[in-house]
Amino acid sequence: MISRRELLIGTGAALGMADAARASRRIPIGVCGSPEDFSKAVEYGFDYYEPSAAAISAMTDAQFNT
Repeated sequence: MISRRELLIGTGAALGMADAARASRRIPIGVCGSPEDFSKAVEYGFDYYEPSAAAISAMTDAQFNT
């Protein structure tokens, strides 16, 4: 039986240098929340922000367009 460690090492070797470099790229981190908390997400350095679907559907057209 192969261990997880052996599988991961073997997979990494099979990827090759270019694929391994591509696989190690930074993963964007985001957060979901209310539209009022968007500025906090910017302050804390998140890569993206997703307001909740319920909050978006409750917005007026004017709120949505700002």
